[in-house]
Amino acid sequence: MNCIKEILKAQGRSQTWLAEQIGRSYVVTTNYCNNKTQPSIQILRKIANVLDVDVRELLVETKGPNLFGIIFRFCAVNASHYRQKWKGINIHPVFFFTLS
Repeated sequence: MNCIKEILKAQGRSQTWLAEQIGRSYVVTTNYCNNKTQPSIQILRKIANVLDVDVRELLVETKGPNLFGIIFRFCAVNASHYRQKWKGINIHPVFFFTLS
């Protein structure tokens, strides 16, 4: 499972835009975003690169939710949003949380 759709939404980007950036069709990209199919590791890395996020931010935890995971996910999405505003300043999500 992945969180591509949520990160796109947080960044104000569309699935069409992502499809163009990664060189995949809209249908394939929509299937990734809706978790109908999962991208390969290579495509996942490409998506992370295009969205300027750590590849781990695109994945859903497999051990179930825990406090750290919930905080990390919240901060990762918000840090992605602020990275767009503060171009060139790379803030790790955990630091973003402690600074907020």
